[in-house]
Amino acid sequence: MRTLLLSFATGLAMTMAALAQQAQPGAGNQAQPPAGAGSSFMRYGQQPWFGEPGIRQQLKLTDDQFNRLNQAYGTAYSSLQNSMSGLGTLNERDRQARLQQNYGTFSRNLGTAYQDVLNADQQARFNQLWNQYRGYDSLLDPTTAQKLNLNEQQLQDLRKYDAAYQQRMQQLWTLYGTNKDMALNAYKQVQPEFNQQLSRTLNPEQLRQWQQMSGDPYGFTPFYGYTTK
Repeated sequence: MRTLLLSFATGLAMTMAALAQQAQPGAGNQAQPPAGAGSSFMRYGQQPWFGEPGIRQQLKLTDDQFNRLNQAYGTAYSSLQNSMSGLGTLNERDRQARLQQNYGTFSRNLGTAYQDVLNADQQARFNQLWNQYRGYDSLLDPTTAQKLNLNEQQLQDLRKYDAAYQQRMQQLWTLYGTNKDMALNAYKQVQPEFNQQLSRTLNPEQLRQWQQMSGDPYGFTPFYGYTTK
């Protein structure tokens, strides 16, 4: 279990934590365990996250819409996998920068493809769920960072948290293959930790904006979209 980096020492911090919990209660579930090639790993599974029955129901996807979304996801995911080659030769700083770039391209490719599939209401909720699912990846996306007006120190803190988060998810994914119950139990600590880190990094106005971007919380299924070896 990852050690919590900071604890809430003041009433203000506790208030911010409560707001963060409303803003992004699904973050621990969204950017799920890595499954990449070589020494790198992927934060997204081969099966699309929106394949969960609960999400399909929330979005009211028709079979035709789901099939089209699924096809677009497969195409974008293949490109993402190809972009991961050579990551093992980079130092950690450059590797993280390349990963963030690759994930950003992946998200933009999906967003472009989905615009022609979803109606306005579906698209609005889809975007909220996608932000929840991406978690740190969404916060570090240049588009989101600009909307929230994140400063360099905030970005550095989020990158630090994200790197530790990805490492932890790799560990949990490995554990999941041998001891599912233990992995799922340890996984329960991920969300509270995300909330705490977010509340200490963003100011109240940024947290409010993030809540609007992520919408009502959804409890994503841990490790959905990944297959054990």
